Amino acid sequence: DQLPPDLRAALRDGDWDRLSGVRFESWDRAVHVIRPEDLPLTPGQGLRAVGVDYGSSAPFAALWGAKLSDDLVVIYRELYLKGLTPRQQAEAIRAAEAEDERIPDARPIPIALDPSTWARAADKPLAQVRNGIPPEGSIARAYHDVFPGQVVKAWNERVAGWALLDEHLRVREDGLPRLLVYNT
Repeated sequence: DQLPPDLRAALRDGDWDRLSGVRFESWDRAVHVIRPEDLPLTPGQGLRAVGVDYGSSAPFAALWGAKLSDDLVVIYRELYLKGLTPRQQAEAIRAAEAEDERIPDARPIPIALDPSTWARAADKPLAQVRNGIPPEGSIARAYHDVFPGQVVKAWNERVAGWALLDEHLRVREDGLPRLLVYNT
């Protein structure tokens, strides 16, 4: 309770939007967070992708996004779980999706994993990426086994990624940003 108000709100109350000096200062919950009914997505609408931040003892995170017209990106689902194997994580992603959301040949949804997850396992030192298939024993291979042909290496350029997020968070002349997140 003795901390400065913004730091107290973040650490005690979980209100991380109040911190000053954070990387994405233009983030504004009142602008960037919407209810699903305000912009409902229909099956197959927009280009879809899932971004995954791998974790085992720390939670892994999966975010589902749809890119609509005018470069509008809507984050419409998130999943955070810990203590799962890579295969269990992939299966949890599959379980979180709507039944008609992913059709492998007609409507695939790529799953982007950090390039480090494509590293060979210590017990498979000669394993290599072949035909876009992650090496046997790698974290990415466990995902590939659940989602054949849909696992891709994420683009990990931090500075360019920050610039892209800054551009999508910026409110344009039409009064809207190009990144919205469902409140669910």
